[in-house]
Amino acid sequence: AATAAATEEAMSGPVRGGVRSAVSANVYDSADGHQAVASPAVGVLNRAQSKILRFSNPNTGELVGDLAESWELASPTEIILNIRDGVKWHDAGPAASHPAAKPGADLTTEDVAWNIQRQKDGLYADGETEGSFGRKAFWGKIANMEVSDRSIKLTLSAPDATFIQGLANEFNTISQPGLTEAIE
Repeated sequence: AATAAATEEAMSGPVRGGVRSAVSANVYDSADGHQAVASPAVGVLNRAQSKILRFSNPNTGELVGDLAESWELASPTEIILNIRDGVKWHDAGPAASHPAAKPGADLTTEDVAWNIQRQKDGLYADGETEGSFGRKAFWGKIANMEVSDRSIKLTLSAPDATFIQGLANEFNTISQPGLTEAIE
């Protein structure tokens, strides 16, 4: 009876909120989304954390803003990301109760820039220790980054037609800086 109820519930479709349980024989390599490479952790983080852009239709590659309200291609190598106003970090749950967390604090352009720079450099908070940053090459395409109040201008070292879609990739979630440094 329990199996039949679980099967019926699973077939009725997704329900917003609640708890999802799953079994995995895979190794979870890191809870740090910048360092998780091919583990189920990426799938979990992709459902819980935002990205700069997201796919509205992954099958066709259609993009919409997630943390970026809008974006523009100023030139073949320049991308301006206009960061959405009013986004806040989680104010409840295990991560929000961590001493290094800033529950309910506003997301800033500096938070987004920190995520990009950390992965581009491939370094831990001490600035010297190299980490296992699987997307270092993706972010390494950025030659310069200019941060203002609500926008970030990325200048790529060369034109790259795939870079914009990479901002929506499941691997490119945005993490709270202080909390991420505390668990690294």
